[in-house]
Amino acid sequence: MFEQFDHVVRIVGLVLLVLGWLLKSRNTMLVGGLLIYGAEFLGTELSGAIDKAAQKG
Repeated sequence: MFEQFDHVVRIVGLVLLVLGWLLKSRNTMLVGGLLIYGAEFLGTELSGAIDKAAQKG
């Protein structure tokens, strides 16, 4: 379920990044880039936490 949400957030971020570039809007590009970075960061953090919990159990 989380992986699906992660992909959706990345796609929305990419769309905002391209839309901001086309419209020359730095704020839109910033939001898109932050969404992509945030999705990547949370994905790696959560997968690491899940792996640690699986090893303990």
